[in-house]
Amino acid sequence: MTYRFFIGVISICFIFVYSHAFADVVLYLKSNVKANDKITIADIALVDGDEDIKSIKNIELPESSKRDGYFTKDEVFQCIKNYVKGLTIIHGYSVKMITGDGSFTNNQDSYNELSPMMKRRTVSIGDYVMVKLIKKSIAIELMGRSLQSGTTGDEITVTLQNGKVVTGTIHNDAIECKL
Repeated sequence: MTYRFFIGVISICFIFVYSHAFADVVLYLKSNVKANDKITIADIALVDGDEDIKSIKNIELPESSKRDGYFTKDEVFQCIKNYVKGLTIIHGYSVKMITGDGSFTNNQDSYNELSPMMKRRTVSIGDYVMVKLIKKSIAIELMGRSLQSGTTGDEITVTLQNGKVVTGTIHNDAIECKL
């Protein structure tokens, strides 16, 4: 019994020492950051972990990564990889740089590539579509079949499963019908 207890204590001590030998860092990327001359990791991400977080927060991002108007997950990792001994986890994909007036620092084409909201949805006659019936604060989603063609923002008619015909506006993920 004492032999097993002794082995258990040694194992727990070994696991504790081993887990502290390599520290972990977690970064939560912000959605956007105000464009300044000098941007650090603390400006674009919330940093948490076991390592010396203050030194990681003060790492400056290179000028080359500012040119396209956003910082990607890979660019951030390349900046901090030499400062972190253990595991690095980065939540988020990119950080968009914005100017003081709230506009984006690069051209609009780049923004359209990154933003799923800018994509237009096209519906053809006979397509099965998701229909959202909305009345005040209640929304019900049903499947329906389009009776007209259209793109995002157009108003079309749709036949619901029960045979009722409704008119709604095409949005990214469904046809919204206000009742």
